[in-house]
Amino acid sequence: MSRRLALLLATFVLTAPAVGRAAPITFQFTGTVTQSGSPDIDSTQLLTGSYTFDSALLNNCVAPDFVAGVGCYGPITAFSLSIGAFTTSLDTAFTGLQDVFVSDTGSSPDTYGLAAPLLGVPLTLNQFVMRLSDSTMAALSSNALPLTPPVLANFDFNSWELDLGGQVAAVGTITSLRAVPTAVPEPATLVLLGSGVVAARRVRRTKPRESSSHLADPTSGANGSVS
Repeated sequence: MSRRLALLLATFVLTAPAVGRAAPITFQFTGTVTQSGSPDIDSTQLLTGSYTFDSALLNNCVAPDFVAGVGCYGPITAFSLSIGAFTTSLDTAFTGLQDVFVSDTGSSPDTYGLAAPLLGVPLTLNQFVMRLSDSTMAALSSNALPLTPPVLANFDFNSWELDLGGQVAAVGTITSLRAVPTAVPEPATLVLLGSGVVAARRVRRTKPRESSSHLADPTSGANGSVS
């Protein structure tokens, strides 16, 4: 490998765009309690939580079983929820119920939602459901999985519901939804970069010095040629 080729490889690796691939994305949310059916939760407490999903999830809600414009993306890989001293997390045993839902049918309100089964009383319904809806059908542009949080102000209705032991434990509204910055490693890029740099250094070290006989004679013509 010539020195020029090695340097070109290193430059290409530094400037080439990253190849798209799956990556975990985490959204954080906050909310307020408007109604409680649990002695452990009251309206003065705040809701906080987060959920994580893969950016490359495929739509599981396709025709003919579902109306065109509906998207179901799952499973989510992590979920946490806190309301005051109450905390819970994802029950991974219910893989079919861990989904992000997106609906943009053009004939019904645009909807973005989340369903997360929770750890709790065995064999009973324990879940958290979030729903954002826009009756003007302008909040979403498609039923694709949003990789950035939907803007709450674009929806004219939003709510969340917590069900524990098959009973409604609390309901409320979502007050914020934001993405958590995630550092995505670039192992392939780093390997290529390292290879290019090492190759460039190796060529530089092994290339023999030019002998003095190859130097231009200062007494010859301006272009170094001998007449």
